[in-house]
Amino acid sequence: MSDRLINNIKLYLYFFAVFIFLSLIYSYSKNIPLILTLKSVLYGLLIFIALNAVDLYFYIRVKHSFNNPRIDILFAFYRLVVKLFLLVFCCWYCFSFFELNNKIVIISFVIVVIFKVLIYVKYGINEQK
Repeated sequence: MSDRLINNIKLYLYFFAVFIFLSLIYSYSKNIPLILTLKSVLYGLLIFIALNAVDLYFYIRVKHSFNNPRIDILFAFYRLVVKLFLLVFCCWYCFSFFELNNKIVIISFVIVVIFKVLIYVKYGINEQK
């Protein structure tokens, strides 16, 4: 694997470990069961991983589309629809069938997305120099 990918994975793990630690401290101070908080945080991470898997699939499909602009736009639209459907489905599934802390699931997903943006900005700025 490339060094950039390994560095991204390390940064995700560091940021997410810090977030898990802070959420466990919060749940301990509010007398929320720690297992419930940990399951909620991991389900938020699972939603993030599922959406990134969809991104990767459509990235590979567009990469092999012979540079046809119509197909690129079509795949971008499909990717958006599939990601939104997957996000709504995962949240509905989480909130309906599991007794998880809904706020922590959403906050953990949002925090991981913010980490992704921060990593992208960090490496995007470094690549332009």
